[in-house]
Amino acid sequence: MTDTYFYDEAFTIFIAALNIPSCFAGHCDWQLPDLKELHGIVNCQRFALSVSAAFNDDTGSGCSTSCTASIDY
Repeated sequence: MTDTYFYDEAFTIFIAALNIPSCFAGHCDWQLPDLKELHGIVNCQRFALSVSAAFNDDTGSGCSTSCTASIDY
């Protein structure tokens, strides 16, 4: 997924699409993380791609190593 969304579109377009059955990665309860949740998934020991390897893609969704863009957040 390489689309870019404004904050409000992330809810109405992107997250909504992830939760349409058959959903994404076998889950239908996707949401944007709040600040506390985001702190829990960010790996501060990494630089370019700061999301933990647990979020690497093995779902067949087309992401090569991670569905998280390797940009600064």
